[in-house]
Amino acid sequence: MVRSLSQSTGEIPEQQHKEAQGVERLEKRRRRPYTRDEYAQAVLLYSQLSVTQSLYAGFHFENLARYLQQPHEAQIPDLVGNHHVAPNDPGFNFVTFYNLDPSATIRESYMNSPDVFESKAKELADSPHGRLIFMKGYPSPEWLLAIGATYQVDPEFFRRHLDFRHGMRDHYSLPSLPSTLSTALTLRVATIGASVAKTKTDHEQGTIEALREENKRKLDEYRENPKSLTQAKVGDSIVRDISIHDLQQFSIEQDISLYVGTCGTGWFALIWLDTANDLRRSATSFLTSPLRTGSWMISSVPVIQHRPDLVLRLPRKLRGRAAEKVDLNGPKPSEGIMQSACLLHLDYGLDLDKTLAAGSSFYALHEILMFTAFSENQFLNMLETKLQKELDPAFLIRQSTPTLSNLLYNQRILDRHIQRIKDNLNTFRGKESLACSRATFEPEKQQIIDDMTKKLIHDFEYLLSRSLTLSEQCSRGMQVVMNNTMIKESRDAMNQAEGVVKLTRLAFIFVPLSFTASFFGMNFAQFGQGDLNIWIWFVVSTPIFIISLLLMKYGFTLNFLRAPSK
Repeated sequence: MVRSLSQSTGEIPEQQHKEAQGVERLEKRRRRPYTRDEYAQAVLLYSQLSVTQSLYAGFHFENLARYLQQPHEAQIPDLVGNHHVAPNDPGFNFVTFYNLDPSATIRESYMNSPDVFESKAKELADSPHGRLIFMKGYPSPEWLLAIGATYQVDPEFFRRHLDFRHGMRDHYSLPSLPSTLSTALTLRVATIGASVAKTKTDHEQGTIEALREENKRKLDEYRENPKSLTQAKVGDSIVRDISIHDLQQFSIEQDISLYVGTCGTGWFALIWLDTANDLRRSATSFLTSPLRTGSWMISSVPVIQHRPDLVLRLPRKLRGRAAEKVDLNGPKPSEGIMQSACLLHLDYGLDLDKTLAAGSSFYALHEILMFTAFSENQFLNMLETKLQKELDPAFLIRQSTPTLSNLLYNQRILDRHIQRIKDNLNTFRGKESLACSRATFEPEKQQIIDDMTKKLIHDFEYLLSRSLTLSEQCSRGMQVVMNNTMIKESRDAMNQAEGVVKLTRLAFIFVPLSFTASFFGMNFAQFGQGDLNIWIWFVVSTPIFIISLLLMKYGFTLNFLRAPSK
């Protein structure tokens, strides 16, 4: 009765009334920048839009909406020994803010507070130049709200990077169509890890497969645990995948998400790095020793970047840093898994033209794109080395039990990288992707940007070609392994047949003698049980034995068996 009364009088339930007020409030303020609360409310309202209410249902934003609504106190990780922390900064610098104004005295600012970030953004609100905002590792809701509200960032960018599918039903919305967020790009970076211990085992392949299964289980638990986000600290590294290549080497895959937009008369670019704190001090501490060798036995391979004449024209700032501490022996294994991507936000753009970087977003992101290309190339070099060992003829011959496991495993990794490289190439070839700059350049300057774009596309096409070639090598290798397996099985069958032949020959010898012996039994005078002389057995057995040998020699028995029946 209450329900019918409310319907007849036109009253709106309290919950619907609040939602209607929220929508109306957002509609009035949509033309001006959102506040943090308004940004969170916008995501929440969209997530509550059900499939019965609209074609554009927003239930896939439910996790992000809940996350942004949570009160979250940032847990500052211990940064003792971090030489790159801003002076007098007691907390973790989640954001590194770059002002690309060529006339700026101080280009980079390290920030550990959303309030400081908002203040800096307001200070540069009228600047026609670009801004680079580096975000490192896990955020807090306050950080996402501050960045999203300040620059009107599409929440889809946050959802895609954090990939909110932990413990929830998968709606299969990711990956989405490339055109749905053309101003964003996701890059994949691989860190190669190695064990300094030389592990020897009689069952190497079995141990490798056990390590793969163990690390996959741990990674699945890390992904599916609904508490992995709420318990994570600001700055914890995020891991997308881990691969065990053998007992000495493994690789960790992480993402770099880029988002470019306009703000006032200028532009901004978000660079969200998965790499932040040392993996040993984050939610991914289970990766401390993926090869079961102990964390102190694990080291990482830095990403090597070659730039023309870089050694001779090393910037003075880097020369001074190199002189602070000289270690000719390289990094110690006890330093853990140190990742080159962690240093991307430091001294960024030293090799870029300041004027071009201030006006062109695509040019300003060039160093990040090239770092990704070098990382991918180094990863493919490592993988090629492993495949050469797997496909070495001498190694294939020595295999007692040929297996397709390693080749299938590597091909799956390559297929994943091939798809990512193709997606990146499609973005680079798009004229408007990652290009929100409004500046116009002289023909000579524009030619520099065009040449850089062509070289970048050429490098990624090279990486795609190499990946496809390695994938084809895996396919051919699997065919070789299967052929070798068939040959080995044929040899085993032939050996068994030879054994049967030998047994048959023995039968030709012993069966006739056994027949005559059983025929006469013990009825010989020499045995005291009969009147026959034992020489009769020899007289009878000898011709039968000779006939048996002749049949074995000339194959009379086989011919008899093959003779057609009349």
